[in-house]
Formats: sequence, structure tokens, C-alpha cells
Amino acid sequence: MSQCISCNQMEKLNSNNSSFWNNSAHLTENITYPMAGVVVGTGIYQAFFAKKKDAFLLKQSLPSILVAAGTSLLIKNIVKAERPFERCPGVETSISSDGYSFPSGHTTVASATATALCFKYPKWYVIVPATGYTAWVGCSRVVSGVHYPCDVLAGAAIGAASNILVFLINQKINKKQKSPIKGL
Repeated sequence: MSQCISCNQMEKLNSNNSSFWNNSAHLTENITYPMAGVVVGTGIYQAFFAKKKDAFLLKQSLPSILVAAGTSLLIKNIVKAERPFERCPGVETSISSDGYSFPSGHTTVASATATALCFKYPKWYVIVPATGYTAWVGCSRVVSGVHYPCDVLAGAAIGAASNILVFLINQKINKKQKSPIKGL
């Protein structure tokens, strides 16, 4: 199900696995989940320890990341898609990835983290780097041969959708909460 492009196309993408992408893949492997922890930690600080208490980031980021990661894990175990380096003989990876390919868990968590920040700070100077961060994580997962493009697109969609869902639930619970996004 997850193989949205042919092995030949995947091999071409993987052949671009330069030292930049190889190092990026190793970095995203190690930084994605701690980055989510930093955002949740910032939310905890803002909610409980800052002079001007604000629980929005905590109420947005923690449930969104948990919902997104749980959804991704559930789908992975239902679909059970092989990773590109397992399915395509010409695709190589230096990443030690076990488990299933669809959707990309790293991209899911990166997207959930980035989208939570965008909900809290809906300014271009937050949105552009946050979106770039998610794209960088996704690209590094594809070029390194551990995911297909559709895996990372699905992960990004799950991360963003979890934020919309959590925001709407929070908005129902707290009637005073206004949307930072026009029309939502």
C-alpha cells in the first residue's frame, strides 16, 4: 500500500543520498522526538512557571503530539508496509529503522510539533521555519531510504490534522479560546 512510487524512482531519490542528506537523516532520527519534548516543556513552563501564565501551548501540543503519534503507530500496525530499503534492492540506508513504513512516525511527530507552534504563534516567522522543519524531516526520511514520499505526506497530514482536532476540542471545552487561524 505504501509504495506510491516505483522502486526505480525510489532508487533515484536514494541515489541523491549525499553526505548532507545522510547526516540530516541521522540528525532527524535523533532530534525529532526531543524537539517535541522541548515544545511540550515550553508549554509546561508557560502554564505553570511563567509570570504571565498561559496554558495554550501545553493544551495544544501535548495532546496533539500524543494523538498524532498514536494514530501513526496504529496505522503502521494495521497496514504493515515494508520500508523502501526492504522492498527495493537498489535502495540503501544507514539508518537503523525497524517497524513499518506507512506513515512516517518521525514526520508525524515533527508535523504535530510544528503545527502546535503555528497555532500558538501564527506569524510568518514561526510558520515558515516550522513548516521547513517538517519538510526537512520528511525529505531526509525519503532520501535516506526508510520511507516513501506518501509515507511522509501521510505523516505530515496526521500531525496537522491532530492539531486541528485538539484545537476544536479545546475550543468546545473553553468557550473563550479564539482561533489564531481565520475561519477556524
